[in-house]
Amino acid sequence: MNKLINAVLFQLGWWACVLSVSQNLELLAIIFCTCLVGAHLYANPDRKKDLQLLVMCVPIGVAFDTLLEALNIMIFYGWALGFLSPCWLWMVWIMFVLTLNHSLSFIKHIPVVFTALLGLIFGSGSYIAGAKLGAASVQMDGSSPLLIALLWAVLLPSLVWLSKRPSRELMY
Repeated sequence: MNKLINAVLFQLGWWACVLSVSQNLELLAIIFCTCLVGAHLYANPDRKKDLQLLVMCVPIGVAFDTLLEALNIMIFYGWALGFLSPCWLWMVWIMFVLTLNHSLSFIKHIPVVFTALLGLIFGSGSYIAGAKLGAASVQMDGSSPLLIALLWAVLLPSLVWLSKRPSRELMY
């Protein structure tokens, strides 16, 4: 898949999901993003690698966000299954993971310290932006933003490490 198209699809999906929460249009955003994911997988000749990475990384993302909520670091709005993070956020994770082998594949070739720095800045920045747009809340005057940034500094290199694994290793 073209890296620019992959990046644009992710951005469209992120905005659709985040903006849908305050408008009670989450289901519509999830359907829209499912179509984007379907288009990505259809156009991608190496979809098996993406699917394997989704199986590995999306549960990590859902667990990460669920932990943020359980620890009251961040509160996500929207419909959720029980104590888990909201479903729209799962779709954001699916779309994000699909960037790791495509528009963000350059991250696989940079030193891990820079990957951690990218996670620290952009991972946490995405959460803060989502909160400012009404999809979540976070205490900006406390340690929550710093903690989210530090966690993303570990999370992004971990996800990139998983994306570098050969396909057959991801199955075991």
